[in-house]
Amino acid sequence: MIRFILLFSLAFAGVIVFFIHRKKTIKDVIVFVVLSLFSLIIWIDIMKEHHFNPNLWISWMFDWVGF
Repeated sequence: MIRFILLFSLAFAGVIVFFIHRKKTIKDVIVFVVLSLFSLIIWIDIMKEHHFNPNLWISWMFDWVGF
């Protein structure tokens, strides 16, 4: 699990740098960050054998951002 978190952190930081370098809009960066953190929560939840259903939060976020 530690390897997963480290790999996720490195990939997350790399993509954020890539987004900044490509001058993406703040909306794109926020959507990426929110979805990435939700996926991290879900994977950690699966590894801990709990059941978390973020569908309502993701749909709310899409409505809020305007996609």
